[in-house]
Amino acid sequence: MPVKGSGLADGIEVFPKHDEIGAGEFGNAIRGPLGVHRGAGRRYWFYGADYGLEAQMSYLNQLQK
Repeated sequence: MPVKGSGLADGIEVFPKHDEIGAGEFGNAIRGPLGVHRGAGRRYWFYGADYGLEAQMSYLNQLQK
């Protein structure tokens, strides 16, 4: 499987992208499910359920744990 970011547009992304981080620095941000992108103002949904918070929570509650 090709790794995205090694000169290829397609492939998997590997996190973290750094081998090490200096003191006082931060690594890559990772977008969490149901989070809202600050720039775009859009929420990121789980696939397999309607796009709406109530429908998403219902979908998650039905998954086998």
